[in-house]
Amino acid sequence: MRKADRRELSVTASTECLMGIDWHPELRHWIATSGRDRSVKVWLARDEASVRRGADTAIAAIAATVAVRWRPAHKAQLASACLHKDFSIGVFDVRRPCVPRATFEDQRDGTCDMAWLDLEGRELLSASRDGCLYLHFHSLAGRPAERAPTMALAVDHKGGVTVASRARQRDRNVSVSAIEKHVRECLKV
Repeated sequence: MRKADRRELSVTASTECLMGIDWHPELRHWIATSGRDRSVKVWLARDEASVRRGADTAIAAIAATVAVRWRPAHKAQLASACLHKDFSIGVFDVRRPCVPRATFEDQRDGTCDMAWLDLEGRELLSASRDGCLYLHFHSLAGRPAERAPTMALAVDHKGGVTVASRARQRDRNVSVSAIEKHVRECLKV
């Protein structure tokens, strides 16, 4: 039997003020926290040892994050929002926390709180500091992860070119060796 006069578990979730917390609706020991330290953290809060190890995932933000909510029917996705600077709401996959899977950019002021309205995670209701309620549909959200570049290029000090891409592209207009030749000619000047 749990004793009401004692804590069961203590989590120091933020280096500054903690502003939001949400228990995972399906995975019993997972919690997400947001705070003034400009991050959303995902914790496995099974016992003191798991909490002492630190957050399992951290999602960086450009401002204080005030709200965090797990997305229903999508075990690894959560929505978070900042109070200042960036008024959009981002839906992140905790397995790929660098780029949001979806963004809702309708709001003109900071988000105070939000809630998913359906069990499938298709509709999100958010409250803004300007007193407005916004109903966001996931099907209409922006998709930054889909617009992200799938290719990277690096040039070393000798003119060598390295290209990394998701899939091999057979129909290239210019080959890598032609690019290297051009870069080397430019470096000689």
